Amino acid sequence: MIAELDYTPHTPRGSGARDWTRLSDRMNYVVDFFRSRQQEITLRDDPFTPEQVQLIRAGHLPGGPL
Repeated sequence: MIAELDYTPHTPRGSGARDWTRLSDRMNYVVDFFRSRQQEITLRDDPFTPEQVQLIRAGHLPGGPL
């Protein structure tokens, strides 16, 4: 799938979409963007603190950084 969607494999150069109306151009950008972040360990962290989760489940918007 990546070989089909990534116009410039093994480099992010040229990953910008030339024509955003073309799905293939957009997907070329998206594939490179996702692959550039795939090793970012912080993406595995919980997005909210336990306190924020409680507030969200109670139907409230939690304060602090979201």
